[in-house]
Order: sequence, then C-alpha cells, then structure tokens
Amino acid sequence: MESAEELFFASPPWAGRRKEKYKLGLHPISTEDWFSQPVSTEVEQHKKDLLDKNYDQVVAVADDGSAELALLTFLPNKKRIYPDAIADMALQVQDDLCIMEVGGRQRLVAACVCSPSYWNLRDKIGRPMRLIHENVPTLNHKVGNTIERFFKKCTPEKPFERRNWFIHGTDQRFNLRPEDFPESHPRTWYIRSERETVCKLNENFLLFTINTEFYPLKAIFDYELARSDLVAAIDALDNNQKEYFGGQDKCTRILSYLETANPRSS
Repeated sequence: MESAEELFFASPPWAGRRKEKYKLGLHPISTEDWFSQPVSTEVEQHKKDLLDKNYDQVVAVADDGSAELALLTFLPNKKRIYPDAIADMALQVQDDLCIMEVGGRQRLVAACVCSPSYWNLRDKIGRPMRLIHENVPTLNHKVGNTIERFFKKCTPEKPFERRNWFIHGTDQRFNLRPEDFPESHPRTWYIRSERETVCKLNENFLLFTINTEFYPLKAIFDYELARSDLVAAIDALDNNQKEYFGGQDKCTRILSYLETANPRSS
C-alpha cells in the first residue's frame, strides 16, 4: 500500500506545471469519500487543546443555530461538550468546518477552525465570501464570480473536493497571521496542503471543510516530476501571487533549493 507521502507527490496540487495558482479546481467525490479519513490522535488532541484553552479564537457562530442544525444531518452530535454544536462535530473529523450561506450575501455563519493558514476566524465570521478573500491578491478577480455561481447552482448533498498548497517554514498548524521570512534552511521547510471539500447541505447552507497536511519539502527530491512541476508552478506566479506566497525572496530561495544538484548535502 502506498504511503500518504507517495500518494501526495504522485499527484500534487501543483501538477501540470503552469496551471493557474488560483482556480476553482473542484471535482465531484462520493459521499463515502467525503469524511473518509478518521480523525488522528494528533489532530484530535490539537483541536481539543485549542477548544479548551482558546475557544473564542477557533469557534464562531453568527446565526441562530440553524446552520449547525443543517450540519447535524451529516455529522451527528454524538456528545455535547462545548457551547456550540459545531465544536463538538469538528472533534469527530480530521477537518476544520465552515458553514456558508448559499444565497444572499453568502456569509460565513458558523465555523470551527483549528488549523488556519494566515487568517483569523474572528475577522471572517459574518462576512461575505468576497470580503473573506479580499487579502488574497487577484483571487476574487479570477474566480470570485465562479465561486458565487457554484454556491447557488450546485446540487445538495453532492460533495466536491480540491487541494491547495503553500510552503511554510514550520509544520505549525495554528497560524493566525503570516509568518516572518524563515531563517532556517529550506531543507527544514514544509509543504502545507489543504484538502478542501464543498457540499451544499440544503438550499440555505453549504459546508466548506479543510483538512491540513504537511510534507517535508526535502522529500520532493524523491519525486522528480513533482519537483520539476513545482519549479515551473512557482516560476508561473505573478507578482501579486508571489507577494502572498511570502515574497520574491522566499520564492527565489525555494527555487534555488529545488534546483540544487546535491539537495541532501546542501
């Protein structure tokens, strides 16, 4: 059986070299594959620590509870521990959970997010999708209209998934704000990839999930096609995308490392 690393690098989210960094990229999956990965001991403990010590930073609800009620059909609340049902439900799965309005302003109305990548739930709750994405350069311009149309037209109870990718200096899960430029060598950096799923729960609400995984950047040298595709993908970023990715210097540092002749000793 292939390992998680082998499966990831066999078909990484940047595959195809010069594909756009920001595109919808969703493809349908079966309901059996939606929450197919059981919550790991590590992630469950990570979530529980944050829920017990920093509850207001990782859980927010901006409606009357009807969004959480819609989710109960798919993730039964097996044991009530926390003030908000979405927190209890998030402990049952590997993913972070976000519920959006389907119509109207398409606001984020309830969420439990324990592994944010450079964003703060307190700043996003109650806001419409376009404002949530306003700090991601060119994303609204390139796919904003497509996202809004998809939310309105997708069939209820039909999940879709996609993957994104970043490169971070550490494998720290909880990142409320961008990290400083890593002082460490890229051989110690990590590829952070998020498996995101989208499923309309009913005509009023849609569930967006985020399952965060980390892979050592140095492991890519065992997968030549993945390495060459990543070089091309970073080269293809426009200036705004490079700035959001961590800046030109960070991109240059990564490219220099990926093109090293003897990566294991450099």
